[in-house]
Amino acid sequence: VVEPEIVLGDVNNDGIIDQFDYILVKRHYFTTRLLADAEMTRADINIDGAIDQFDYILIKRIYFGTYTIG
Repeated sequence: VVEPEIVLGDVNNDGIIDQFDYILVKRHYFTTRLLADAEMTRADINIDGAIDQFDYILIKRIYFGTYTIG
């Protein structure tokens, strides 16, 4: 069985990291739309076990090209 690749930051798993991903994380942080388990795994950019403002900021920076994972 081949495990699907997890792309950190691609919260909605559509193949790109864009404004929709950071909006999902922001909504989760403010509890207006909670993420599913798989979405939470992809949203935890700094891999600290929490989906918080730091993940939101990093995803937003990836989208704007001012941060690269790795």
